[in-house]
Amino acid sequence: MIQTIGHRAAAILRDAQKDLAHQITVAHWDFYRAFRVWMSRITTVDAFYIGFFHGADRILIPYHFDGNDLDEEPGSMPIVPGGVSAWVRDNLRTYRYSFDDGAVLKRSVPFGDVTRLSADVLTAPLFRAPSDTLEVFGVASIQTYTPDTYHEEEVAAFEWLCSVMARLLTREEEDRQSAAVLDVSGVLPPDTVIEAVVRDLGLMRRRIDGILNRPAITAGEYRATLEHLGAETARLQAETAELVLHAHRAAEGRFRSLTRREQEVALLLVKDLSNAGIAAWLRLSERTVKIHVGNILKKYAAKQRASVIAELRRFLD
Repeated sequence: MIQTIGHRAAAILRDAQKDLAHQITVAHWDFYRAFRVWMSRITTVDAFYIGFFHGADRILIPYHFDGNDLDEEPGSMPIVPGGVSAWVRDNLRTYRYSFDDGAVLKRSVPFGDVTRLSADVLTAPLFRAPSDTLEVFGVASIQTYTPDTYHEEEVAAFEWLCSVMARLLTREEEDRQSAAVLDVSGVLPPDTVIEAVVRDLGLMRRRIDGILNRPAITAGEYRATLEHLGAETARLQAETAELVLHAHRAAEGRFRSLTRREQEVALLLVKDLSNAGIAAWLRLSERTVKIHVGNILKKYAAKQRASVIAELRRFLD
């Protein structure tokens, strides 16, 4: 497939790979935006989004470009059965408009300029790497309103760039998990993200104060300041939205670390059952239930069951 990429596109992709490796260390909003900008140097990108699967039936969209030089707000939405995201996750390959004249796309939640009909679309899976099995943790999608735009070179370039993005995100996640081992609670979001959010909020506050304290300001300066603050707000929204995803994945990992019996006990803890109540429900002795609860607390690095119950309720909601 990579052989279908011409010299010009290959040169752009080489530069893109270097730039993306740098941008991911700055902020994910810049990283996703850079991905879109680099891809637009190869082909037409009227709309773009990246989504991460959030549980079994939801997808988190941290970055969404609507084609009018506007970056839409991040958000979480249900995965539409039979839609593009579900199709890519189930088929483990890129969805192309040409496969079915957009039939799957038409069953999906529209994105981009919803007043215009999509004429060509590529939606590629993001594979967790390295992995013994193909695990799709998200998708990336580009759209155009011009028919017959995405051919073999565009498909190959997009899939290659998506593989770069997936590797960088996977490596970052592995680094985050390694760092979490050093954290006693194991539930705090990454310190670097918290520090960045606090720093950027401080910069935004000082910028606003600077405008308010100036005796006179031109309309152009006022507009430029608002545009800058809008971009900073979008960046913070993307970063903060992903904290929710990281917290959910961490909670999912802790629940999966439990044995089958411990999971059964944990789910009954959520129902506020006592050890005696759990023992009666599962037909176990109270001593056995107490041992299971103790193991659960150890795996959650918690001293009291209340903190485990609180996390499980958020995770299972």
